[in-house]
Amino acid sequence: TMSTMHVDAISDTAGTGSPSFPNGLNLSGTLEVNTLQSPTVAATDVTATNVTATNVEVTSIDLGDWTIVQSGSSLMFKHNGNNRFKLTSVGALTVEGDMTAFGDV
Repeated sequence: TMSTMHVDAISDTAGTGSPSFPNGLNLSGTLEVNTLQSPTVAATDVTATNVTATNVEVTSIDLGDWTIVQSGSSLMFKHNGNNRFKLTSVGALTVEGDMTAFGDV
C-alpha cells in the first residue's frame, strides 16, 4: 500500500549538519520534506516513488551524463564534464556548438 511520510526537517542528530543514512532511505509512497539540510545527497541515498519538498538547496544536479551547476549568477550545463551551454540570470543563452532554431526533437 502507498503511504505518506511528512518530515519538517532532516539534519544530523545535533541539528547542525548533514544527515547520515548509512543503509540508504527506501520507501514506497510519498516523502514530504520541508527542509533538507545537507550539502551532499546522492541519488542512491533516497529512493522514493514521489518526493515533495518545500525548499531544496543544492550546488549541482547530477543527471548521469548531464550536470547542471551554478557558476556565479549563471547556470552551466555540462555533458560528461564539458561545458555545453550556459543560461545567465538575465536570460542570455550561450552555446558551445551550433544552435538550431527550428527542428524536430
